[in-house]
Amino acid sequence: MEATKTSAAQTLENNLTNLVKRNSELENQMAKLIQICQQVEVNTAMHEAKLVEECDELVEIIRQRKQVIAVKIKESKVMKLRKLAQQIANCRQCLERSSTLITQAEQSLKENDHARFLQTARNVAERWEMLKVGRFSGLHRLTLTSKETDIGD
Repeated sequence: MEATKTSAAQTLENNLTNLVKRNSELENQMAKLIQICQQVEVNTAMHEAKLVEECDELVEIIRQRKQVIAVKIKESKVMKLRKLAQQIANCRQCLERSSTLITQAEQSLKENDHARFLQTARNVAERWEMLKVGRFSGLHRLTLTSKETDIGD
């Protein structure tokens, strides 16, 4: 009986040693897992902060680019409107001269004095040629192309 007790005690002692050793390994494993969890938390926080920082930088770059483009669009609009206003003024001036010439031509047709009629008709014809060469020749350039009227270019 004594031998059985000694054998059972030795088996129990071996099992106890193995359990203590296994518990120690589990505690070490658990400590490593806890450390990894903490590192994951730190890394995640760091990556989230970096993401926010980089996104904020991108938003700022986009905001600045938007501002630059908006200024260019406004400048383009001003330039195109000035150009159009000048063209409108040129057309108006050309129309005024043309209307004056038409009135003069109509009045010369009513002229009864032949010499005066010829002189007036010659003046009207000369003024017409000057007007035609000076102003009407540029009328084909007075309009902006569809690309130029597009504010977004």
